[in-house]
Amino acid sequence: MLKNLLNKFKFSAEWAELIWKIISLIFVLLGTTATALWARASKEINELGSFIWVLVALTSALLFTLMVYLISLSKKKNAEATKLAIEANYLATLSTPKSTINPLSDVFNDQIIYLPDLYLPRMQPHKNKVFKRCKIIGPGCLAIVGGSYIGTNFVDNGSVLLLPNQAAIVGVLCLENCTVEDCEIISTTILINHDIAQALVALGMHVPGIKDYFSQQVIDNSASKKIN
Repeated sequence: MLKNLLNKFKFSAEWAELIWKIISLIFVLLGTTATALWARASKEINELGSFIWVLVALTSALLFTLMVYLISLSKKKNAEATKLAIEANYLATLSTPKSTINPLSDVFNDQIIYLPDLYLPRMQPHKNKVFKRCKIIGPGCLAIVGGSYIGTNFVDNGSVLLLPNQAAIVGVLCLENCTVEDCEIISTTILINHDIAQALVALGMHVPGIKDYFSQQVIDNSASKKIN
């Protein structure tokens, strides 16, 4: 982002500098020409000889050039100051925390929480924590291992995936034995274990069973083999 901004700034500055050089050249030429014509037309200067009005023209050219140089130097300093200000503002933006969520807290009340804001070092699970009236927002994957979910709504979520017993969960945000009350969990894929399955069914969620993983024919064949 900073690179693109600086490139645009540099491109604009180059064009502005080119236009300024052209205007400066025209200004010096017109100013020198006007001064030379004035000196040539002046009777007092002509009485001193042609060398004098040529000298007047050269002196005026030098003065006009010096004037343009000082203006250009001022513009260059202003451009450098603007560039430094842009860089300073960008660095200040980077250093400003993007979230006020502290993932080490034990209680979260009335907060909008994005999943990355809850990541802990080494992705440890959140254990025995309390969430009240919060909105937990994806996209992402959330593992729910035990806990209490009261008045919680699941909005625009993906499939609920049932984990096997003693499943190892790596690289996924995990809520373990947490209390979640009057919250909304939005735009996530949910992983659950058997301990929490019935609680989520009571909240109106579809928890996959064996029929969601195998066809009826496979289930019937497996049942008949057990009977035999």
